[in-house]
Amino acid sequence: MPKWMIIKNGRVVGYADDYREALESAEAIGGTVESTYITKPRPPSKRARARRIPTSAEWPHIYGDARRIRDAVFAADLGHEAKEKAYEFERFARKHYAKWEKIKRSIKMVEYPKLPDDVFKELVEYVDYFDRLFSLKDVKAKMAEDEVTWKSARLSLEELKRMLGYSS
Repeated sequence: MPKWMIIKNGRVVGYADDYREALESAEAIGGTVESTYITKPRPPSKRARARRIPTSAEWPHIYGDARRIRDAVFAADLGHEAKEKAYEFERFARKHYAKWEKIKRSIKMVEYPKLPDDVFKELVEYVDYFDRLFSLKDVKAKMAEDEVTWKSARLSLEELKRMLGYSS
């Protein structure tokens, strides 16, 4: 394994075994040299607080959770925006679940691929939205009217948060 990283604009552009070689390359491109053994912790991204990216094999669970959340939002009649967002979330999950089923049937996969970054970010946005929505006081008051549906939706949301690695 190389001992030195050549870095330009915060990105690793090359590696070298010898420090002099790494320094010459870095000076030529206007970069810096850092050891591969001393790594600085990366700051967490602002949007994705989640630590674990789910695999494509978890889409059946995500789709089921999205349906339960949609049912709860429609049952409590939480307004046009919430209903629209719940429907979008269910449609998003259904689309990716269908893609996963197609891939699963066409090839025998040894390991399921991780979700692409854009899909993962969209999933985190939906989970954040419903987490904020379900924590509002007036929504909690409406939850009490249909306890079975809401309990199912809250459990689904907690399951999604656990799957994505949210801290409690």
